[in-house]
Amino acid sequence: MFDAARSLLAPHPVDPKTHRGVLQLFSEKFVKTGVIPVEAGRSLKRAETSRYIADYEGQGLHLPEAAALVREAEEFVSLVQQVHAQGSAAP
Repeated sequence: MFDAARSLLAPHPVDPKTHRGVLQLFSEKFVKTGVIPVEAGRSLKRAETSRYIADYEGQGLHLPEAAALVREAEEFVSLVQQVHAQGSAAP
């Protein structure tokens, strides 16, 4: 999901160096402008929170949580592909 979000940010002059920076710029450029639905932005944030917890706090996910994140990731990537196909990647 992170790489998909970054792919939409590629045409922009600002290149965020952190996960948090990507989330903030993605929200500013795509969620707040209505290009990406709010729920998709929330899915990206949930995935980032889970990644952070796993990487820095050593806690994993239970299978139902992981399965839900995989479904959200598939939907998110599909949505990003649609935005690219429509040429809406640079609001």
